[in-house]
Amino acid sequence: PFIAVLILLGCNKVLDKKNLTAVNPDEVWTNPAIATAYLNNIYAALMPGNAYGTANGTDEGVAYQKQTNAWLTGTATIDSYDQFSPMYPNIRNVNILLDNIDKATFDNTSKSNIKGQGLFWRAWAYYILVKSYGGVPLILSAQTSTNLDSLALPRNTTTECVTQIIKDLDDAILLLPDSWTQSDFGRIDKAAAMAFKGRVLLFFASPLFNPGGDQAKWQAAYDACLAAKNFC
Repeated sequence: PFIAVLILLGCNKVLDKKNLTAVNPDEVWTNPAIATAYLNNIYAALMPGNAYGTANGTDEGVAYQKQTNAWLTGTATIDSYDQFSPMYPNIRNVNILLDNIDKATFDNTSKSNIKGQGLFWRAWAYYILVKSYGGVPLILSAQTSTNLDSLALPRNTTTECVTQIIKDLDDAILLLPDSWTQSDFGRIDKAAAMAFKGRVLLFFASPLFNPGGDQAKWQAAYDACLAAKNFC
């Protein structure tokens, strides 16, 4: 028995080692390089890919991979065009970043740059959802409950969603740098956020979401686009 105990103790020492290939979640917010790597994963998940086909959200014919045949043959169901399933995990990842970045222990410039990019991508993700479905559940902090009933939140109105999208973009614009250089070239900067704000407001001023032709919505879209143009 004594020998068996020694063997077991020896095995514990060998097996119970820190995984040197993994990052402790708490370490992410102590190192700007690791936090940026976390942000890079958000970029990879949400950046649009190469354009192919057209009008995948309509009843027009497109590439077979878009599965629009369900629309054309009248067999489309609620599951035929599902942006919810892939998008909310991405929103959760952004929310984790936004929940923690203000508490990060590294320099304020890195924190502002990372937070600004996170806010942009949350606005981007909700824009994709809202332009397809109208109002969707607004989840602005990573959910921690394991109770399914508490996780299933009701849908917000389209107006509430657009208001939040614009708020995220306005907050991002205040934090993002005017431009990026060297290895950071191509990241979301102030001009990109301003231009996207104009695009969002144009879409929601259009007849699809503004059937009454409210001129104030068109004016807001014009002002945002003009501001982006002048800044660029």
